[in-house]
Amino acid sequence: MPLPRNLLLRHLHSWRCVGGRFSTLRSCSSINNARPREIPGGSYFQLLHDAQVRYDVDLELVAARYKALQRQWHPDKLASTEGAESGPRIAAASAMINRAYETLKDPYRRAMYMLELAGVSVDEVEQQVLDPQMLAHVFEVDEAIDDSDGEKGTLARIREANNVELERVDRDLRNAFATNEYEVAKRLSAELRYYQRLDHRISELLSVQ
Repeated sequence: MPLPRNLLLRHLHSWRCVGGRFSTLRSCSSINNARPREIPGGSYFQLLHDAQVRYDVDLELVAARYKALQRQWHPDKLASTEGAESGPRIAAASAMINRAYETLKDPYRRAMYMLELAGVSVDEVEQQVLDPQMLAHVFEVDEAIDDSDGEKGTLARIREANNVELERVDRDLRNAFATNEYEVAKRLSAELRYYQRLDHRISELLSVQ
């Protein structure tokens, strides 16, 4: 599967030392032996997981690498060593790291990103014609949430049943991506979004004191 072009490298090229100041990405030993950091490149998977683009990721590894990169690219930490001119470069790298983490940690965003890498547009997912029975089930659950009047025991039971559907879709998505069945993955991604919305709604109601 082709990887996306590194967005940061469209703006930032190589470093060199000109007139005693950094102006490119290469190291410049004439300024206190400082060595500017390389910009994170490749796909979000390469950045926070491994070279393989896959739906089934190790979320603990993703979180650990995210925290490590955030420390490495923290603007306050780098400002004193790389100069004010490096600010936009550091901000761009930090933003990319955040986007990668927000994408990989969420199943729906991860699935959409993988579809994007495979050449599938967001519109193709949003325009999916879903199983009427599945949609009827979602509407019934939505009504059950309304009828619960915020009663936490009832909401907990609804969430438990919805989690079964989330786990099913998650498992099926993993299999679809593993076999490059992108038409199936499009449908499942659309279903996942519905079940996630139900879960988010339940979570909001359960958080009310």
